[in-house]
Amino acid sequence: MTREEIILKHIKRNGRGLEIGLDCAPIAPKKRGLHVHVLDHCDKNALIEKYRPHGINVDHIDWVSQRL
Repeated sequence: MTREEIILKHIKRNGRGLEIGLDCAPIAPKKRGLHVHVLDHCDKNALIEKYRPHGINVDHIDWVSQRL
């Protein structure tokens, strides 16, 4: 079982959640239909700029609901 599967098995998929500091690897992305608020140190565009130069796949970066 993957780390993601272990964590998500405890999540009620029709509930609401908060993901903190997901950066470029969200566990519960909104694109899967999960109702998640995302808290991070910067917005999605800044995260893309931060990780793209390092060859990281930025397609998985989710919209940030609230910045710190």
